[in-house]
Amino acid sequence: MMRLIATVCLVLLACGTPPTPVTDGPERFKITGSTTMNRLVQQWAVAYMNTHPGVFIETESGSSRYGIEMLIAGKTDIGAASRTMLPDEVKRLLERRGSLGMSILTARDALGIYVHRDNPVRDLSIEQVQAIFSGKIENWRQVGGREAPVLVVNRPPNSGTRVYFDQNVLQQSVFSANARIVPTSRAVVETVVRNPNAIGYGGIDLEGDTLPCRIDGIYPTAATVRDGTYPLVRYLYFYIAHSPRGAIKSFVDWILSDEGQAVVERAGYVPLWETDR
Repeated sequence: MMRLIATVCLVLLACGTPPTPVTDGPERFKITGSTTMNRLVQQWAVAYMNTHPGVFIETESGSSRYGIEMLIAGKTDIGAASRTMLPDEVKRLLERRGSLGMSILTARDALGIYVHRDNPVRDLSIEQVQAIFSGKIENWRQVGGREAPVLVVNRPPNSGTRVYFDQNVLQQSVFSANARIVPTSRAVVETVVRNPNAIGYGGIDLEGDTLPCRIDGIYPTAATVRDGTYPLVRYLYFYIAHSPRGAIKSFVDWILSDEGQAVVERAGYVPLWETDR
């Protein structure tokens, strides 16, 4: 899939060279998409505009699918997504915009499996998580917890986080028909906080008053994401229809600089590489 999309060479962009100055192209642009990335995108936009007077960045959150569809329709300049583009999306981008597009790795994230703080279950295998979310395990006592029914909290089909979970955890299984569907990763956490028997999933930055479980004995932290020991690690993407220029190119270069990656760390995500800031 990713062979179809031009990928930014991160090695060249990571050398600490200053962002490309704004020379032409739009000085106002829009980023639309992933709710998982919403806080990070907003912090990037504010930090960049503070140091680049005259550039205005509009941000809109919806879902990964929404961001990609808006990009295909020409209604946003950058689509933010927590998953790779699907083959049909790449095909339609080519048909509508005359380009296969450009995929840019912006940050790393871990998918946490969240339970209520009063839940004694603290360690699950990938197989147990799969069985819980597919409805094969329906009671917490089946995984060493108390005698209580499991409330599965899920995201809607347009969520990039759900697509990642489906592909990397459920694989050939399907989600439980009894799962409660909520619109955002933040809503997943809020639902788990209110329900002692609930379990949900979301980004590494969204613990709130819940606790992420160890998966196959590994706790999701920035360190275990960096060293690759935590099993549920993903990249966060920007998609652009054509090669960026002007303010958009300057912004992309900046987020892939040490300064931009320092914002990633402050926002609670994992930078693409270690920074000195």
